[in-house]
Amino acid sequence: MRLRLSVALALLGLAMLALPEIAAGGGGTVKSLNETVRGSVEAFVHDRVTVPADSVAVSVDLPLFGVEPYEVSDIRLDLFSTKPVIGTVPVKVVFLLNTGEEVTYAATARVRAFASVLVAAERLNRHEILTSEALRIEKREITHITDAYYDDAAEVAGKRARRVISPGRIVKASDIEKVPLVDRGAGVTVAVVLGKVTVTSKARALEDGEMGEIIKVQDLTTGKRLVGTVAGKCLVVLDESML
Repeated sequence: MRLRLSVALALLGLAMLALPEIAAGGGGTVKSLNETVRGSVEAFVHDRVTVPADSVAVSVDLPLFGVEPYEVSDIRLDLFSTKPVIGTVPVKVVFLLNTGEEVTYAATARVRAFASVLVAAERLNRHEILTSEALRIEKREITHITDAYYDDAAEVAGKRARRVISPGRIVKASDIEKVPLVDRGAGVTVAVVLGKVTVTSKARALEDGEMGEIIKVQDLTTGKRLVGTVAGKCLVVLDESML
């Protein structure tokens, strides 16, 4: 499973960029200034992407700079926030002038991430067991995926679809679940241990349940609703206080 990670604070240090080609007292141009800033912002942002991805594409929108290239000695770059560097990323661009003054602008980086992910090869119905034949790996854009996703069919094999998954849809953690030992609406055996005696009866599960989960059941004889712990396939153990 691949998860998005927060940006490490260690990556948020200021980046100082020497600009010899535009700091030589009038030798630079506005075009060279824009090109230098654009390339610097692209590299700055790319190095701070922490989302697991096979490839990353960065484009940069620059404001209209109100400084002349020959006035600039250095540039300082920083991020405006500690959010993950993905999607639309505001970047602070600070020009250090030869006079010692600082002029700040905001550039916008657009970060797109791509990865090999698990997708449905066919329609998967609700509660259908996932098999490798029904899944395939494709390279997809993951920029706007906030849920965990997968890159190996073995990670989800044997689990079931929590909802309908359309063909071609990326399989995410919220789409699947373990196969419960007890299904809602199914008949179950309820057991109560009284000393050395185990008393059993039949009931209907009112909830799905995995091993160790506490679920509600309804006794088929009395109609009483009870609460017990899933202890096996179609088996729920009640506390004697429920009697």
